[in-house]
Amino acid sequence: MIAVSAPLFAQPVAQEEEESPRFGQQTRDWVQLQVSGDAADGPPTGFSAEIADRVWKRYSKSFDNEIPESFERESFAEGQR
Repeated sequence: MIAVSAPLFAQPVAQEEEESPRFGQQTRDWVQLQVSGDAADGPPTGFSAEIADRVWKRYSKSFDNEIPESFERESFAEGQR
């Protein structure tokens, strides 16, 4: 049996408490940074009118074809399994 004295455990714990930041402080700091907006890049730029029109047309055209009951795996990519 190995005898362990209490001072061996008490000293390192006290040092860790002094050196480490308060539990959860980093999370609170990140949330505060998000709330403040200080690190934001600015508003999203969006698409040009031409690209937005092409995207809308492609999206709308996707409704021209009915969704099949099932798909054959081979019909998507010939030669791949």
